[in-house]
Amino acid sequence: NLYLLKKKMGLGKETIRIAHMNIVLRPFDYNDYVSAFENWTSDRRTAQHLSWNPHKSCKDTENLIRQWIHEYVQTENYRWCIDFHGASIGCLEVKSRKKTHEISYCLGSKYWNQGIMTCALQECLNYLSQNNMTEFMALCLDANDKSKRVLEKNGFAVTATTQQNGNTYLVYTKSTV
Repeated sequence: NLYLLKKKMGLGKETIRIAHMNIVLRPFDYNDYVSAFENWTSDRRTAQHLSWNPHKSCKDTENLIRQWIHEYVQTENYRWCIDFHGASIGCLEVKSRKKTHEISYCLGSKYWNQGIMTCALQECLNYLSQNNMTEFMALCLDANDKSKRVLEKNGFAVTATTQQNGNTYLVYTKSTV
């Protein structure tokens, strides 16, 4: 398993397991592709707020997860599977930029409005803050009210707007210093 190889070799940042109540943030596993496909990568409602289209087959999701697992060895970023009762229901990613860490996430629509993403992001931020990461940012489609609420509940504030591909995005930032 590449994740264990990376851990043994000390490469990249360690995407560790973080558990809180029924939610577990953990590295993706090769077997996650079926539940990921069923719960979020094929979900049209989830994809409407993302930069990619819903997956049409389990094979698409399997290829994506294989790529992500391979990247655990090569990257300085974090990517967690959001596991709820043993199923992959979403993804949370942190890309390290010089001083700022960019947060992005998605969650299957049948899990919206249950506090899952708010809790997952809160646990992620706690972990990152304990590891001396204090400056965070996230881009959010202006039309994505649910995601805006998740960010605001976690202490993010809008600091700018930007246009990309004809869409308006809000730039959210948070400092834990």
